[in-house]
Amino acid sequence: MVRAMWPAPVAEFLIGQPRKVAAVAINFGKVYYGERATRELTVVNSSRHHLTLGEKTGCGCTRIKILNPAIPPGGRSAVRVSYTGIDPGRTGPASQQFIIFDNGKKLIPELRGVVHAVLAQSLRFNRTEISWRNLSGEPAHGGQAVVAENVSGVPASVAWSAGGEGRFFSIAPTSAVIAPGASVRFLFRPSRAIAAGHRSEAEAIVLRGTLQSNGRPVRLNFTFDAYDTLEPVLEAIPGALVLSPRPGVRLVSEVVRLVTGPGNGKVPHVLAVATSSSALHAVREDGGRILVSLHLPHGQVAFLGNVRVTYVYGEARSALDIPVFAAPGLSVPRQTRPSPVRADGEQE
Repeated sequence: MVRAMWPAPVAEFLIGQPRKVAAVAINFGKVYYGERATRELTVVNSSRHHLTLGEKTGCGCTRIKILNPAIPPGGRSAVRVSYTGIDPGRTGPASQQFIIFDNGKKLIPELRGVVHAVLAQSLRFNRTEISWRNLSGEPAHGGQAVVAENVSGVPASVAWSAGGEGRFFSIAPTSAVIAPGASVRFLFRPSRAIAAGHRSEAEAIVLRGTLQSNGRPVRLNFTFDAYDTLEPVLEAIPGALVLSPRPGVRLVSEVVRLVTGPGNGKVPHVLAVATSSSALHAVREDGGRILVSLHLPHGQVAFLGNVRVTYVYGEARSALDIPVFAAPGLSVPRQTRPSPVRADGEQE
């Protein structure tokens, strides 16, 4: 229900009136953690000028969407106001302010509002992020669990929107009914494709829930971030070559060392070294060294390319790129420790 602060309740609010600011209070009642409550207002441009509306809220829990920000004289627009329970531990009354203003009048307020809600708990989780780290070519991590406890006082039915086999993980179980005071353990297992994926993965997934409150269904949405981070199997020192040819010198050489990433139990087998340009040459030497030479054609002063190292680790074949830059005046200090470089994830 929408209630005006002054005077009696109305469905529409006049804006664009000189030296007058409309005011509204919205009472959402009980709002559970994970629930989004929404109301719509109507604003009417009572001025003789076009209005272009903007909005500002006091917190991330309040959202304002002006469906038609550009309003002609006498025109109207719907304004959607939503409030979301985003604090799992907070309960009791809460209030937040918002403002709608005219962008064309130096941000002069046209409507001031306040949102009232009574926050209630629903589900409690042991984590809101699922993450694991893996080495390309090795068995996938054993997985992680999300434990959901129902603290709402009424049964809650939940289901994962990415149920079953996801892009890089599986969930078991994919749905459940959680009784008041009870808990359910959801196990996230990395898929086998991760071990051969050669790249880091990230995905936002949602646990959707429904509970009954005073005879009405309450929709809940909980967002979780899932990460699979690829540990570097092979690293280069330095991680990139920045070359600075002297005037009149077109041939520049530099040495790159290949080392295994931290924590690796075995050494990757390097298959081949290649370059992205005929002007760039790379030769493997003993001790994991690569001699990189750049021969700039006459008249060329800048270069951008890379050295690609193809390798095998376990049963996975992958590659890393070592960027090579050249331009007059460029210089960088020599690195004394490994710098992680990106395994580009492309299969040869």
